[in-house]
Amino acid sequence: VGFPRRDPDRLKVALENTYHVIWVRSTRQSRLAKNGQMIGFARATSDGVLSATVWDVAVNPAWQRSGLGRALMERLTKKLVEDGIPTITLYAEPQVVGLYEKLGYVRDPEGIRGMAFQRKKKEKAGAGALLRV
Repeated sequence: VGFPRRDPDRLKVALENTYHVIWVRSTRQSRLAKNGQMIGFARATSDGVLSATVWDVAVNPAWQRSGLGRALMERLTKKLVEDGIPTITLYAEPQVVGLYEKLGYVRDPEGIRGMAFQRKKKEKAGAGALLRV
């Protein structure tokens, strides 16, 4: 599954504002990873009480299809549930929807539809960007 390149400064701010993050690093040198190299992570934002949203489940391509993504999601979901958060949402690329369904996530529960507002790439940040139609 592809993962977009992110501006390091913006990613740093995103991680600082994350409710919970799980990192997986290689514990030894192998042909797939250096010792200590990050091979996957998942994060969620939350108000800590009512809802959480899972973002950025990412696994190094060499480790995909090894169960690592599933393990990250199991642990992240468990942590959020243990914190008493009743509603956990996520956005999923079409090819991984089946994985999330196996973990108990459902599409459009009770007819609810997820929606997103995204600024067009050619627009600059600022108040004017929100007013363009």
